[in-house]
Amino acid sequence: MKYIRVLGFILLIFLLSCTSEQMETKSEKAQQIEVEKIISKQISQPIFASGKVIPASEKKLSFKTGGIIKNISAKEGTAVKKGKLLASLDLSEIMPGYDKALNGFEKAKRDFERVKNLYADSVASLEQYQDGKTALDVAESNLAIASFNLENSKIVAPSDGVILKKLAEEKEIVNQGMPVILFGANDGNWSIKVGVSDKNIVRMGMRDSVSISLDVHPDKKFSGEITVMGSMANPYNGTYDVEIEFQPGDINLRQGYIGKVTIYPSEKYLYKVIPLNSLVEGSGKSGYVFTYNENNRAKKLPVEVAFINENEIALKDGPAIGTPIASTGAQYLTDNSLINISGKQE
Repeated sequence: MKYIRVLGFILLIFLLSCTSEQMETKSEKAQQIEVEKIISKQISQPIFASGKVIPASEKKLSFKTGGIIKNISAKEGTAVKKGKLLASLDLSEIMPGYDKALNGFEKAKRDFERVKNLYADSVASLEQYQDGKTALDVAESNLAIASFNLENSKIVAPSDGVILKKLAEEKEIVNQGMPVILFGANDGNWSIKVGVSDKNIVRMGMRDSVSISLDVHPDKKFSGEITVMGSMANPYNGTYDVEIEFQPGDINLRQGYIGKVTIYPSEKYLYKVIPLNSLVEGSGKSGYVFTYNENNRAKKLPVEVAFINENEIALKDGPAIGTPIASTGAQYLTDNSLINISGKQE
């Protein structure tokens, strides 16, 4: 009899325990989530950098002849019109040469006219006529050279543009061809110059596509491409200069605006890819995703992030391709959470 009572007591405890578990299961609320599978994808790891906006067409303006700079009217950062006088040399040494060439040409012209008339009257010989003509040609060439040097003893704006930098000052002596002004042509094209590391420069190529945003126009996105890649590292910071050309459309830009760029190298690699909202508890390159078991219970799995590309994440390491993971709603899950799946991938 006593044995029967003990057995009945144990049975009662078992039944109460099962009832409690069933009530607990019924009271647990399932989290609504959407599910997507981990996929493989050929994508390019973007390169991020920032720099300053400059006109796409830069020219180093100089004098044809050497001498002393008399005047530089150009001021850095100012916009100028085509043909505006920007700088000029002291002509104290240049004008005498021009005057000498002009006087020599006028004398040779008079001499030739005289010998030409004499030759027509059969007074002068053919040799005298030819010598007079040769002297006139030489004098004309000397005048052309002197005129060219005089004309190029000043610097004028070759087109509408902006003065980027003065490379010399008034009263300085400059040699022939030495840059005096760095000029940016305003032809509608602009560039942004950035510095990238040696690890990134080797991944890039000419004409790689670039997305650009400017601090002064945060709501605008511009598309550009790489047009210049430095072959030597900057001695001051060790980075390589890269220029990205773009067209701003109807947006008015100024030299010196700060911009951020995202460079997409043409070289692509195969990565495991997950949606951006699948990652939870991200810290540095580590994080977690949630998959689920046959009982619709969430299971947390570790992942290692390679990089983030717009609305997707490329993984360096993680679950196998094809593994279903929570996307929308993942941030509300904990390990072993009861889930209700919509958009489940078969």
